[in-house]
Amino acid sequence: MGNNGLDIRIQKIISEFGLNQSSFARRCGFPESQTRQFLKGTNVGITYVIKVIDSFPELNPMWILKGEEPMYKSQMESENYTNNNSQDIANEKEFCMECYIKDGRIKQLEVFNESLIKRNNELNQEVGRLRALVDDLKLEIEARRKATG
Repeated sequence: MGNNGLDIRIQKIISEFGLNQSSFARRCGFPESQTRQFLKGTNVGITYVIKVIDSFPELNPMWILKGEEPMYKSQMESENYTNNNSQDIANEKEFCMECYIKDGRIKQLEVFNESLIKRNNELNQEVGRLRALVDDLKLEIEARRKATG
């Protein structure tokens, strides 16, 4: 699933605004460690994305969310888009947030599924080991019966 290039756009924001990870995190109001983890590939919650959108009002929210050009609101061709269709922007933002939330849930389920598969394999190995132990014990019991018999 990944983060759909959001990490690359965050790096571009940091670069465009002459920030470093620490100043970026401060401007957005979250710990620097969260930004570092995200830039290393860790997925983030929608709260992180909303804080970025709110912290950079000069940027096009759709660029932040989905990478749709232009990057800056000032570069948008239609004033109607920025001035008269705020409800459309809100609807798109809400839709994108739902997509990120679903993406995050899917990622969580994939990770959980992987852990279940791993645990299932471990348990199957343990069952195999226990079956072999039971077979050895049966042979030992049979041998003792014959010896005392």
